[in-house]
Amino acid sequence: MIDLDLDPRVGLQQTMDSGCFSVEHDTSKCSRDCEDILDWYKRLVDQECTLDSRLLGFREGFHRVPDTSVFFCSRSGLAALSRRLFQFILIIFAAMTGHNLLNLVKRMSNGELQTYRHYNFTVIECRSRALDPEFLPHISSFGMLRDGKDRRFASVKKEVVSEMYVRNGSMIVSYLEAVDTNGFYFVTSTSDPEWDPVRFMVYGSNDLVSWKHIGSSSWHFNIFDFSFTLHNGHFDTAMERSRVHTFDMRTPQPEAFLLVTICVIKTLGLCMAALFGMMNKEIIGKYALVCAFGINTVLNLACAYLDQENRIMLVMSTLFCAAHMIIWTAERRLIESYGILFGLGAAYGLVTGGPNQSVDMEQIFIGLILIIVIYANRYRIISGSRRLVHNDRIAAPE
Repeated sequence: MIDLDLDPRVGLQQTMDSGCFSVEHDTSKCSRDCEDILDWYKRLVDQECTLDSRLLGFREGFHRVPDTSVFFCSRSGLAALSRRLFQFILIIFAAMTGHNLLNLVKRMSNGELQTYRHYNFTVIECRSRALDPEFLPHISSFGMLRDGKDRRFASVKKEVVSEMYVRNGSMIVSYLEAVDTNGFYFVTSTSDPEWDPVRFMVYGSNDLVSWKHIGSSSWHFNIFDFSFTLHNGHFDTAMERSRVHTFDMRTPQPEAFLLVTICVIKTLGLCMAALFGMMNKEIIGKYALVCAFGINTVLNLACAYLDQENRIMLVMSTLFCAAHMIIWTAERRLIESYGILFGLGAAYGLVTGGPNQSVDMEQIFIGLILIIVIYANRYRIISGSRRLVHNDRIAAPE
């Protein structure tokens, strides 16, 4: 039997020196010696393959090691996706986006109808940037629409309007019965154009006590929940007298369909990232997030191109998605990058926030609070490590 602990070339030389290739040599012994050598080589190759596979497996999965911190791992994104807490956070954000998607689809499916009996037209600002001291709305008429048709005639040859009057500086139209509406109109007065309303809001009520905001002088894009909301922005009221201005209270098209697509892609991206993280396939989850943010960047840019009035906010949303994509692609300094991103978002909201530019700051400040908590935990880990090193140095013999 050949010693397999020796170099294989030595074993081969022993076989050659043994004369197994001579005619006189026992054929069966030659076969056994050759089989032993082949077995030696096979075990050697298997051992090398096993080491390579173990090394490759460690290299691909070291971010899953419990002692590997998300703060210090070179693959902070993959390490985060492997944590159950982060997967749970992704699912929560996916549920929030899915909720916004359902609300948007629900509003679009029923024509976004509002049903009230009383409607209130309130002027916030006139062209002269002041309000009439006599609290007059300075419009000739006001009414509600459904699909562009005046609701004074809810049915054929049946006028359901009850009365139109001014109260506390607002013009109120009351119908004999509740009517479905998705638009409104007003007619400019015959007085001085400087008193024309340029910022106004419309409310609905059934009891003249509790009022709900249903219409405004403009639409505003909410950068954080991906929806269009009513906003009392500036409207370019015509200087012409007795001019009729009509307004559609439905979500603008085709931006609404782009928003539905954005919400669907974002929800799928977050769910897939959490799912693949649970399946220990963090790389696939990471690229699912990157692809979702990349597609949404293009879609937000398309929204910005279509909607000139809300272009600034839509461009900000585009930059926000692009920043997410870059952060997850680079995957380094994940926590620091998100800290900077949320900090810039908070600064932008504080600078631009005001009566004419409403910015939902709740999610920004929630993100900042999470970043502060994460950094506090990181400081705790570093302090504990330094304390252990200091104690070891003190306990070490001279």
